[in-house]
Amino acid sequence: MHRKKLKELYSLWNPFEGEKVTKDPYKTLFIGHLSKKVTEKKMRKEFEIFGPIENIRIVTDNNQHSRGYAFIEFEN
Repeated sequence: MHRKKLKELYSLWNPFEGEKVTKDPYKTLFIGHLSKKVTEKKMRKEFEIFGPIENIRIVTDNNQHSRGYAFIEFEN
């Protein structure tokens, strides 16, 4: 029964859709080894000098604590 449910969920999943997916991987920068206290506002301030930012995603665990890395998607 569990395998059947997994197959059903897998058939509905599309890795190219969703709110957390970047639109263009060639415009996306991976940032690692971040302090757990870094905020989106601080990251935007530091990285806007490289160009306009479309989206910043700080990856978190289930308890909304930072996992220490993020993705920044630039407009160009």
